[in-house]
Amino acid sequence: MELLRKFRTETKATVSTRRYADELDKLRQVGRRSQAVARHSAFDESILRRKLQQVPQQ
Repeated sequence: MELLRKFRTETKATVSTRRYADELDKLRQVGRRSQAVARHSAFDESILRRKLQQVPQQ
């Protein structure tokens, strides 16, 4: 009986730990994606600035 109780608490702990790890992984992926988006938008902005500077101002 004691062994079964110990097993139950351990499995609950592993399930929650795994769930926590999954959530962390999702957050990391989202972070990576948003960093990539930020990088791209900054890159686009620099290209646009360069193009605007090349156009003679009227």
